[in-house]
Amino acid sequence: MSKPLKAHWFLQYVVQQEVVRLAPDLPIIPVVQWDDERIVWDDQCEGLGSVSWTCNYFIPQDHPARALVPTLNAAIAPLQARYDLGLVS
Repeated sequence: MSKPLKAHWFLQYVVQQEVVRLAPDLPIIPVVQWDDERIVWDDQCEGLGSVSWTCNYFIPQDHPARALVPTLNAAIAPLQARYDLGLVS
């Protein structure tokens, strides 16, 4: 586990703050997600795992806010590079 682990709620919060900063008042809901098959369970601490995460967005169909997705992804990329999602079983 090379990157600091952060809880889902923390990552969801910081991603939401980026959306508010870049697209205030637009109907964009970020959703932090991960792939269960990619979780790396810690050998030293039973029940603790880490996984890289992604962010997807709920945006109304055909809404102009969809054009901001590449900008949002670019803003969130440093967070993804900095933190892994920490999970407990």
